[in-house]
Amino acid sequence: MSDKGYVKTFRKIKCWEWYKDISVKVLFIHLLLEVEPEDTYIQGVFVKAGSTKKTVNELSVESGLTTQQTRRAIKELEKTNEITIKTTNRYTVISLVKWLDYQDSETYKNKQNNKQNNKRTYKQNTILEQTNIQTDPYIYNSIIKDKDNNKEEKKIRSVFVSYSLDNVELLNALNDYEEMRKSIKSPMTDRAKTLLCAKLDTLKSDGENIVECINNAIVNNWKSVYPNSKNSFNKKDDKEKKVFEPWGVIAQ
Repeated sequence: MSDKGYVKTFRKIKCWEWYKDISVKVLFIHLLLEVEPEDTYIQGVFVKAGSTKKTVNELSVESGLTTQQTRRAIKELEKTNEITIKTTNRYTVISLVKWLDYQDSETYKNKQNNKQNNKRTYKQNTILEQTNIQTDPYIYNSIIKDKDNNKEEKKIRSVFVSYSLDNVELLNALNDYEEMRKSIKSPMTDRAKTLLCAKLDTLKSDGENIVECINNAIVNNWKSVYPNSKNSFNKKDDKEKKVFEPWGVIAQ
């Protein structure tokens, strides 16, 4: 992240739906100042202009928000299409959707023109290769098929990615659960994934380790997740151990 330059802020931001929400507003302004002004590489990861490679904990420390406030702010900003999130097993990249609106348009335009001039020769050298790709049915169809597969995979993973944010362990467990559901011929719709995430929130509020709940469901081929606390099983066992006798009920 560069400390040079500036970003524009419009007075109409006071009419923004999140303006009075301190956590969301603080995080949004922090992201405006934090995202990369140009395409760059961060620790070997390509990051486009208007994006930043950060974890929730890093954003929390930098913005002064708590981790919980930061997570909620990210979800709200993503929900209203202020940001997009790309999560992998190794990192999370957050991008501002309308980042360009906050830049000095003339300066940015000049930079882009310079880049285009530098790339022009390269494009001229590759135009023949692009033509061959478009005229070769086998190559062209393969590229189109790969693009369609990538779009479908992004759609499938979007619900779980949004829910887990940068929690890699949780995301892996959810993806494995989805694969298990496919293997038992009970694939999940986006609606089913949303309901599953809501149930996980409930289990988490009850003190459950939701990753363990998911793993138990995978091992047992369950179509849903259930509490795994010892207390829950003990209560169930107590009910099953009750035996009726003529003089009353005793527990074995």
